[in-house]
Amino acid sequence: MQNRTAALLITIATALCCGFISLFLCVFGGMGLAGVPVTTEYMGDTSTAPMGMTTAASLLCAGLIFLIIPIVVGFLTLRKRPAPPPVSEPIPPAS
Repeated sequence: MQNRTAALLITIATALCCGFISLFLCVFGGMGLAGVPVTTEYMGDTSTAPMGMTTAASLLCAGLIFLIIPIVVGFLTLRKRPAPPPVSEPIPPAS
């Protein structure tokens, strides 16, 4: 039972951590691919320009990777492992 609880806690933690990052990256990647302009400010100088397509596509791909991580962790930690086959005969000693 303890292993099952730990697996559930690990799955929830990765879902929360990676889920928020994934949502953030997918939204900004999608906005960048849609051509929504980004406003930046550096040392008092403000500029508005669309995000580069390579940057937007990279953000979207990174978001999808971060979305897949909790799914894989949940599958690997919560799956039922096959039971070992029952031993019916004792193993003879090695000679």
